[in-house]
Amino acid sequence: MINTPLDAPTEFIPSAEERPAGRWMENYWAEIAHWAKYFALAILVYFGWNLYNNFYLAFSRADHNLNLKFVAFFGVFMLFETPLVFLGYYCLLFAKHLERALASQDQLILEKAFQLLHYSQVWALVLAAVWVLSAVGQWIAVLNL
Repeated sequence: MINTPLDAPTEFIPSAEERPAGRWMENYWAEIAHWAKYFALAILVYFGWNLYNNFYLAFSRADHNLNLKFVAFFGVFMLFETPLVFLGYYCLLFAKHLERALASQDQLILEKAFQLLHYSQVWALVLAAVWVLSAVGQWIAVLNL
């Protein structure tokens, strides 16, 4: 099996001089994969920090109603923070599939990578909607004080 470049038409193997746009595009995608990994790592670190802070704030007081705290913490926190985990997960999968597609020059893996990018964009929209609703709720609570 001959590895043809990702931008090459069927039954055509160009030389390096014949495909400067393809080389540029592969380098661009390699850079995108590199930054997508950093973005996914930043998202997951942010989630971990949020988990720690919210857990510490919820259980730092010595109240008697511990069961209600568990329900409130895990119910509300997981409702608002689960889209963040999915965003980080799909972004990391996108980076890994893109790197594999570039290394093996496989068009099918490249298509799967961009499908995963679409999933991460959907989760980013869900996360944005949840955060907007949260911000509106907080402003309503502040204005009612």
